[in-house]
Amino acid sequence: MRFVLALAAAILLGFGVARAEGGLPGHWRGVMMTPWGQAMGTETIFFPNGTYTTQSWMGGLQTRHWGRYEVVQNLIHFRLAGAEPREHCGPQRCTPLAWPQSETWVITRFEGDLLETPNGRMQRVR
Repeated sequence: MRFVLALAAAILLGFGVARAEGGLPGHWRGVMMTPWGQAMGTETIFFPNGTYTTQSWMGGLQTRHWGRYEVVQNLIHFRLAGAEPREHCGPQRCTPLAWPQSETWVITRFEGDLLETPNGRMQRVR
């Protein structure tokens, strides 16, 4: 029974996010958790033409990637066109970074100016 309720909630959330796609473009800022449990500041700009740019920071580390996005039900799929930095330099040498070709966010809540994922939340910058 819990599975059926969870599935029904996911479907309803998905319809809400899909309908809100027109409300997604804009400037968003928030905090996301890394896979290692550390908080990371994140800023994403969704453009109406389906492109985006994201910048994240944690301590002295800053990253940025850009490309195209698509909203499908309660998912935002990102297809990276480019990313920075291209390498990480330590005290001994520089090592190239391998960026993924895509990323997907599961949207658990969308209320116009609030966007939540299992990893964190973002608010629209006004």
